[in-house]
Amino acid sequence: MSNFNEHILFEQMLTSELTIGFEFECFYPKSSKKLIKEIVKKYNIDQVDEDITVPDEEMFDKAEFRTVPVHLNNDGIITTYKLFKEFYEAGCRTNQSCGLHTHFAISKELTKNYVDNFWFIFNFFGGGIYNKFKNFDGHLMFNEGEIINKSIGSKGPPFASIEKQNNYINNIKKLLNNTINKEEKLRIINNTIKELKTISNKNFLIRLHEQGTIEWRGPRHLFDYYDDLPKEQNLTTLKKYLLFAVEFGKEIIKLIHNPFPISDISKKEYEYYLYTQRPKSYLSDEGKSQLYKTITKYIKNPNILNIILNAIVDNESLDALNKLLQEPITLHLFPYMKKVGIGNTEIEILRGKTIFFKNWYIHDTMLDFRNLNINNVYFKECVFDKCEIIPSLLSFNIQYCDFSNCKIKIPSKDVSKIMDKINADGKIHTNTSITIL
Repeated sequence: MSNFNEHILFEQMLTSELTIGFEFECFYPKSSKKLIKEIVKKYNIDQVDEDITVPDEEMFDKAEFRTVPVHLNNDGIITTYKLFKEFYEAGCRTNQSCGLHTHFAISKELTKNYVDNFWFIFNFFGGGIYNKFKNFDGHLMFNEGEIINKSIGSKGPPFASIEKQNNYINNIKKLLNNTINKEEKLRIINNTIKELKTISNKNFLIRLHEQGTIEWRGPRHLFDYYDDLPKEQNLTTLKKYLLFAVEFGKEIIKLIHNPFPISDISKKEYEYYLYTQRPKSYLSDEGKSQLYKTITKYIKNPNILNIILNAIVDNESLDALNKLLQEPITLHLFPYMKKVGIGNTEIEILRGKTIFFKNWYIHDTMLDFRNLNINNVYFKECVFDKCEIIPSLLSFNIQYCDFSNCKIKIPSKDVSKIMDKINADGKIHTNTSITIL
């Protein structure tokens, strides 16, 4: 790391699906207040008051800085390094009362992340993976309580405890393993996630944050800069910590994409359980009228059409209608589709006008969106795997989709706008190629 250069790519980068943000508590000379304000404005940082201990309240101000999330890739890490470097050069310092909380998120729609985040945390501790991340460059990345009285060995409360978090998770594991009924196991997992979303759990090392992020609560002392040390030596800790965060991010992605079962419950089973627990919803009279117009446009088989129309008249729930509509609409729109829909899939009719394909897994298929010639079909939270895709501006509507091992061929006149769509709401893995037609 001695030849680290902020203009050169890090060697250990993600591509990256993750974002990273920081809550950074520190104190700084009052003489630097104007410079600090300039840094806060430059990087669009939130600054809040924080109750930390400072060496001299007449000389120092204190604050917590909350950074804007950036992608955990080269550009994001370089931006973060520059930000912290400028804080350091402005005189920001830390001590044992200053926390550094690192937030990781895998989706812009943070409220969707609770299940992924819980599965990661459970696998991370339940599988003992946390042992690889307990220490970093001489720093403990956890805290079981600061020593208050050395003579009697008394400690204050922990603020990033592995012991407490392990005990909590082991108790849940024990409860699940002693439960035979699968439905009851699903309820236990559901209640645990609800509990972790609502309780503070600020003394755990890794927090299932209510805002939808994975929060690494430790460490402290990480940026205890001392003026008698060379500047580069002070900043070396920061550089190494950012690479440490990259490695932790890789572990998040690995476990979220390849989650181990909890007891004998897979993540997909739990997601389906959540789906079945949703309250039923029904169409308004206006919605029924709009749905009638939609399906008579797409469905030509009179027998199928009659079944669906009767269901609308009988005021069936949207869930029931979605099940009836799934096959005929799919066959009409994508008669060439080979393999679709494993796990919990659905078609959602929004006010009878817009069709959402939700939670679909579409595999080994040629998808030419130019042939659809419609603009009210959306793919939401779908996975495209080993597909050849030709998008069009009219009908290539995606929300939070994942493209893996795909070949995306974009008409040259639409490149910019289509890439904006993909980058705004999609995840493109490195094994996916993009070519211009």
